[in-house]
Amino acid sequence: MAKQNAIVRQLPCMETLGSLTVICSDKTGTLTKNEMTVVAMRTAGALYKVTGVGYEPSGKFTLGDGDLSPEQQSSLKALLQGVVLCNDSQLNKDKSPSGQDVYIPNGAPTEVALLTAAMKAGINPSTLKQSTPRIAAVPFESEHKFMATVHQISPVADTGSSRRVIYVKGAPDRLLPLCKRQLADDAVATVNQMDGTAPLQPNFWQTAQEQLSSQGLRVLAICRAEVPDREDVSQLTATGVIARKSEPFLTLLALLAILDPPREEAIEAVKVAHKAGIVVKMITGDHPLTGLAIGKMLGIAGNGSMVTGPELDAMSDEQLRLIAPACNVFARASPENKLRIVRALQSAPPAAAVQAVNVRLRKPAGNSGAGTSSLAASSLAQPSTDVTIDLGGTDDLSSSSYGGSQIGKADRKGRDEDDTRRRKDKGVNVVAMTGDGVNDAPALKAADIGVAMGITGTDVSKEAAKMVLADDNFATIVAAVREGRRVWDNLRKILLFNLPVNFAQGGSIFWAFVFQMHDMPLTAMQVLYVNLVTAVTMGIMLAAEPPEPSVMDRPPRRPGKRLLGKLILWRCVFVTHLLVILVLGSFAWGASEGLSLARRRAEAFNVLVFGEIGYALTTRFIKASTFHPRALRGNRWCYVSIILTAALQVFLTYTPGVNAFLHMGEGMSGIQWARALVSMVIVYVVVEIEKKLVDPVLMPVVRPILQFIEDHTPECLSMPKPRKWTNCRKGAGAVKYTQD
Repeated sequence: MAKQNAIVRQLPCMETLGSLTVICSDKTGTLTKNEMTVVAMRTAGALYKVTGVGYEPSGKFTLGDGDLSPEQQSSLKALLQGVVLCNDSQLNKDKSPSGQDVYIPNGAPTEVALLTAAMKAGINPSTLKQSTPRIAAVPFESEHKFMATVHQISPVADTGSSRRVIYVKGAPDRLLPLCKRQLADDAVATVNQMDGTAPLQPNFWQTAQEQLSSQGLRVLAICRAEVPDREDVSQLTATGVIARKSEPFLTLLALLAILDPPREEAIEAVKVAHKAGIVVKMITGDHPLTGLAIGKMLGIAGNGSMVTGPELDAMSDEQLRLIAPACNVFARASPENKLRIVRALQSAPPAAAVQAVNVRLRKPAGNSGAGTSSLAASSLAQPSTDVTIDLGGTDDLSSSSYGGSQIGKADRKGRDEDDTRRRKDKGVNVVAMTGDGVNDAPALKAADIGVAMGITGTDVSKEAAKMVLADDNFATIVAAVREGRRVWDNLRKILLFNLPVNFAQGGSIFWAFVFQMHDMPLTAMQVLYVNLVTAVTMGIMLAAEPPEPSVMDRPPRRPGKRLLGKLILWRCVFVTHLLVILVLGSFAWGASEGLSLARRRAEAFNVLVFGEIGYALTTRFIKASTFHPRALRGNRWCYVSIILTAALQVFLTYTPGVNAFLHMGEGMSGIQWARALVSMVIVYVVVEIEKKLVDPVLMPVVRPILQFIEDHTPECLSMPKPRKWTNCRKGAGAVKYTQD
């Protein structure tokens, strides 16, 4: 896992990865490249385009199809002073080993992108900051989504007095209520004068923001205002700035559009996740249209619905449980919203139960209770909106993917204090949540798998998480899911191999007694050898098996699914008796030829071991056929284990003293070796044929038998079984799930 940039801090989460049904991911840096570039700037007078990509300030601003005039260039510099002054990041210039200039970002990518844009306009950030010292600041917080700084402006020539100016940058929808005016135009004199303003036109700026956001661009607003001399700014806080909404005081200068393109590998990883039956949800603090546009690029937008943080705050927990599975894009979300989303998804019903509630609750959302009126503008508030899990074009998660037939017993008495275990027993969503901030720690802790960012993540988030992404890449999560499924599959393969083999050893002795054979085909030392050596070498081979090609084509494993399932039980019975027949048959064949007891035991012993080799080869794929070129590659330990086991058999059979110790001191003839090798081929071929018939022919016969045995087993001896979801009904303040 570490080689794939996924650092597992708690080993049990590897098992949980195989059951993962929902991934809630941040947008910036995880689904996107986190390589910010300012591509446009909207002012009251014009829309400027910005060329160049990355942090190297090699591009320029253009207006229409032409370059800027000297006067427009001067105006642009004045407009962009605020993005440099209200900025805590740096863009350092250095030399590469080849002697070329390289620019090294230091700080938040968004702020570095703003510095790059200012440098493209001809501003020297260091010089500007030295000439305009900062005297107060309000740092950025995800709760408020803005940053403010107060600066001492150089004295005015005609008056000789200095001024204090506050610059504020942040989300436009948070700053527009604080704005009273806007720049009248883009002229140099207007920009430089604090009174060159006009009344604010909110509709104009909201439309501009929507147009830019709909293209997947992150939009920031830059504002300013003059601070009176009598005002004390030493205790300036975000709360104090927000409190002035009743008396707006800012002047809106411009909107800056920043491009953060999706990762190419994230787009492919989302497709793989959808194919694997995993729902991907994006939780971002950006504008809803920005989040929806990026979601469409990634293929996770689903039915196009989205929910904002304020809408989440207005919902009850019951409403959120029904809406959370249907919506894949959450915008303007706070860390508290993340926690509620995780808990809602964990307690939400699977798709089958959700579809049942769709049939029974087809009515306008506005009549469903308090708090829903705020959703009037949301697509989720439309009448008869289905609450379904959108897998981006694949089949919905059905109750069959959670498996298990109904159990006709009363609900368990009492409640398990471990909430995670209780939810797994009931078969609900298993959720992974990503986060990097201190405030994300509660959501990371509440999720089944909390995933922290290794590059941008805080120490608090890493401590709260069960897994850390060393590269902050969403594709690494999907790779970890693949690895989790591989671990589960390999555990099953080891059980599929070891149980029949161990039963075959004892079964050979048992049936020899049943058939009243005068001599036992295997001795205690031979059985002990098979247990200690052969099962270990073959087990190591299966433990190192790479993921099967179809591992990400299956739906998530049902939470609480038993490791010892019907297939393993059937194989135990089938393969055990197949090996017993071959062992006893070879032992009896040797007796009919008049061979000595030592030779007959040597043949029975080698038939058992080589039969195990044939069975181990076919167990490399649980249901897929090994009559395929893929069986020849991918696991070098397969060849090592087979060669080592075969060499040990030859050594034990012919080495004097050793073979006598195992009661086969006379070795074996050529025809006996031929029978042992043919037995290996028989086991291999018969099990391969069984794979083809097990699902369509054998399991429909075996499953009712096992079910009958289970139904008539006393409850004290039966194993707990996950429930199958068939229906759900609304309860008082919660969604309760029943079987009626």
